[in-house]
Amino acid sequence: MRQRTRVLVSALLALLVVVLALAAPAAAHTDLAGTSPREGTVVDRLLREVRLSFDEPLSSSLVQVAVIAPDGTDVVSGEPTVDGGSVVASLRRLEGPGRYRVAYRVVAADGHPETGGFRFTLSEAAASTRSSRATAAVLPTGSGSQSSDLAASPASGASGPWLAVSVALAGLLVSVVLARFTALRRTRPDAP
Repeated sequence: MRQRTRVLVSALLALLVVVLALAAPAAAHTDLAGTSPREGTVVDRLLREVRLSFDEPLSSSLVQVAVIAPDGTDVVSGEPTVDGGSVVASLRRLEGPGRYRVAYRVVAADGHPETGGFRFTLSEAAASTRSSRATAAVLPTGSGSQSSDLAASPASGASGPWLAVSVALAGLLVSVVLARFTALRRTRPDAP
């Protein structure tokens, strides 16, 4: 009986190690640390760029940013520039006031993708600014937020549920094995 118990416990521990090892990489992902303009901000000056700051370095060839105007057009001019965890997307002249939507998809240097987005509003005053000397609105980066309705990939935030499911399954497996072990022990008389 003792040999069988050792084998069972060893197998259970090995399974638990495998489940946790597979779940650990899924838990690592890049987080949006700040944006300029910030989510929900009303921008009252001419905006020439959007900045995104992430908590990890990014793969520069795998960054996508779209800034969607109220009329549905993407107003990003050219490819975004990446420097470590910072992304800058230059914008064409924003003519119309209204709510703009920023959507992004980035891949961290370690290969984990992250998608999300946020919104800001361009005021009437900013839209009517015709001065060629107008400056870009640069807001300090703060805690950004991600909007699930803008996510373009199922990878967004997927690490949390997979980790929770893995841990729950491991816990269930441990419970079943321990219950079975306890039941077997109660039904068999101890050897002299």
